[in-house]
Amino acid sequence: MKNLKTLYIYGMNNLYDLTPISTLINLKELDIEHGKMNGTGKAVKSISPLKSLTQLKYLRLAVKIEDEGVDLKSLYGLKNLQKITILPRYLKTEKWKSLINELPLIK
Repeated sequence: MKNLKTLYIYGMNNLYDLTPISTLINLKELDIEHGKMNGTGKAVKSISPLKSLTQLKYLRLAVKIEDEGVDLKSLYGLKNLQKITILPRYLKTEKWKSLINELPLIK
């Protein structure tokens, strides 16, 4: 599975820990959605396991994150990201603006 390039996870309402995904270091696309209404499933514990996915070009997180004041700094190292989509509730912060400034390929 280490050579996996694309991973779509949909409809896993009880997805809590993203740590196992951190070993998929060759991922270029990651899309995680609880299903039904975005952000209504069980909250994901942390997005910090995603920091090891430095090859990512596309990231979509349509999930609720346990810490509403989530620290996006764990995504700063994803310098290959060209597109990132997260729930709007996480976009209204200075943390979001800082993240976009750290990711040179985001348009």
